[in-house]
Order: sequence, then C-alpha cells, then structure tokens
Amino acid sequence: LEHHAQEVNNKIDDSINFEETMRRVLVELEKHMMPKRFEAFKILFIGNVPEDEAALVLRLRGRNKGGQKKILAAHRDSLSKEAKRIIAESDIAEYWP
Repeated sequence: LEHHAQEVNNKIDDSINFEETMRRVLVELEKHMMPKRFEAFKILFIGNVPEDEAALVLRLRGRNKGGQKKILAAHRDSLSKEAKRIIAESDIAEYWP
C-alpha cells in the first residue's frame, strides 16, 4: 500500500452529494412547474405526508375513500411524469458536484 499512496491520493471523488443534488432538482422543478403543482409535488414526494392528509391539503375530493385514492394516484402519476420530463430536459446531470 505504501507504494500505491499516490494512486490512493489521486483518486477521483465520484461520490454524490445527495443534499446538493436534491436542492438542485427542487430548484429546477420550482422554475418549471406551476406553483400549486410544485407544492403538491413537495407534499406527495418530499414531505412524506400520509395519503388522507395529503388529499385534504391538496383539496382532492372523491365520492368515497376509493375515489379519493384514485384521484390522488392520478395526481401523483401526473406530477411524477412532469417532474421526470423536467429533469430529463434540464442540465442537472452535467453539473454533478
């Protein structure tokens, strides 16, 4: 190992700074999403809010619990697709820390 000290010290750091990456993703999403959709995205994907509470906060109403869950699932799917599209079209991947 003592003969390979230079190799160890010159190793490229390829680790990911998750906090910085998440900050960049959220900034990019906030730039391109409508404010209400961005807030809904944060509630459903970042905030780890229970479904019942999320439906109340987002004012999603169904005729019953099953209907409400379907509406919430559709909303979640729509937000997920929009976020994936925004991230794919952004230059976030070019600037990894």
